[in-house]
Amino acid sequence: MPEGYDVLLRDGGIAHVRPLLPTDRDALHELVDRSSERSAYLRFFTGGRSTAHAYMDRVTSDKYQGHALVAAMRDRLVGVAEYIPLDEHRADLGILIDDAAHGHGLGTLLLEHIALDAAAHGVRELEADVLAENRTMIKVLRDLGLDVTQHTEGGTLHLRISAEPTSELWAGVESRDHQAGCASSHGCSRLARWR
Repeated sequence: MPEGYDVLLRDGGIAHVRPLLPTDRDALHELVDRSSERSAYLRFFTGGRSTAHAYMDRVTSDKYQGHALVAAMRDRLVGVAEYIPLDEHRADLGILIDDAAHGHGLGTLLLEHIALDAAAHGVRELEADVLAENRTMIKVLRDLGLDVTQHTEGGTLHLRISAEPTSELWAGVESRDHQAGCASSHGCSRLARWR
């Protein structure tokens, strides 16, 4: 998947998903600069953007040990999702979406694909710490179609997500892939007629 693939968003728009490249560093810093203080806080648990900028330097360094996917819309990088191995079968999960792209299903798409990538690399469980007030992200993670368990520590929810693909996850991915293919070829009505 070096060149990536197109995915269909909830509003009918198309995003291009591909592996992160070291050359994405400037675009990732621009993504952080466009993020609201609230979004940066919900993702990095700190005020300001300095932690987020330091993080973008880490994920594009040659010492980065994780796996990351980025999404672009109209030639602008609008999302990054990653997992960093914790041991042989567990990995830490993280995601940041451009504020302007919220509500279009991009987070769900990126998380679906990063979970599939993790499973393909032998990861059995993804872990995510999410602030309890971040109800949107909690719902997205619970609705992926993967088995999720959780426990709360203070104001943080610790989620453990099975990376084993389920029929529900595959159904969602395949449905959106089919719709993206139809949208890009303008063949949905013809395809529907022949099914």
